[in-house]
Amino acid sequence: MPTRDSSNAPRLRQRLADKLPEILIEAGSVLLALLLALTASVWNEHRQDLERADQARAAILAELGANRNEYTKSADAVGKVIKDLQAVAGDPESVHQMSVNIPLALLSEAAWRTAQTTQAFRDADYAWMIRVSRCYELQGMYMQMQWSVLQQLADIESIKIESKADLAKQLLGRIRVLADLGNGLHAGYADLLGTP
Repeated sequence: MPTRDSSNAPRLRQRLADKLPEILIEAGSVLLALLLALTASVWNEHRQDLERADQARAAILAELGANRNEYTKSADAVGKVIKDLQAVAGDPESVHQMSVNIPLALLSEAAWRTAQTTQAFRDADYAWMIRVSRCYELQGMYMQMQWSVLQQLADIESIKIESKADLAKQLLGRIRVLADLGNGLHAGYADLLGTP
C-alpha cells in the first residue's frame, strides 16, 4: 500500500493558490453569463407582452368600430319606429300605418373576451381598460334590451290589446329605453374611437 507523501500537500496547496484567480474569473464569467441570459429573457418576455397588448388593443378598437357601424344601422331604424309609434299612440282613431321594423345590431365582444382570457393586458393602461370595459357593459345592456324588444314583439299576439294606440303604448316603453341605451353606447364608442 502506497503511503502518502507529506510533501504533496504543500504542493497541492500551492497549485490551488496559483489557480485560485483563474477559478474565480471563470466562476465570475459563468455568473455574469447567467445574469445576462436572465436579463435578456425578461426583456424579451416584456417585449412580447407589449406586442400582444398592442395587437389586442388594435383588435378591440377594430371590433368596436365594426360594432359602431352595426349599431348605427339599427339606431336609425329605432328612431323611425319611435316616431311611428308616437303618432299612433297619440291618436286612438289613427289609421296611420304602424311599422315596427328594427334590424338587430349584432354586436361582437370576441376580441374583448379573448384579450381578457389570454391576459394580453398585463401592463396596459388601466384607465383605458376601464373605459373599454364600460363600453362593453353598455353594449351588453343594449343587446339585452334589443332581445327584450324582440321578445315583446314575438309575444304581441298573446296580449289582449284593444287598439293600435294601446299596442303602440305597450311597445314605446321598451323601445325608448333601447334608444336611450343606444345613445349611451354611441357616446361610449365616440369616447374610444372618436367621432365618425
